[in-house]
Amino acid sequence: MRHATRQQIKQFHSDRKQLPYNDCKIAALLQIDKGNYSKYVNDRQPITLRFLGLFYETFQAELAEIAKGIPVSPSVWEICSRQMDMIFELKLAISRLSKRILELQDR
Repeated sequence: MRHATRQQIKQFHSDRKQLPYNDCKIAALLQIDKGNYSKYVNDRQPITLRFLGLFYETFQAELAEIAKGIPVSPSVWEICSRQMDMIFELKLAISRLSKRILELQDR
């Protein structure tokens, strides 16, 4: 597997930061494990030309719009997805709190 050049890696990081998504969402859109994606982003695994090809194939339209100055905003699905994640986290926190209250009452 061929590794990307320093210039290609620098361009990748620049382009990645311009996208309106967090790294977890970028990994999901690339259809790769977020842990593996994190290894690329944090220089724990060399960025290959194959990885860059996948990244630019997935995001070329959005990056082109950004380059033209057209604002790229998160879709309704993105917003709903984030809200659902927050609701899920709140439900987990409430469940943990309820269990803790019951434990304290049993003492």
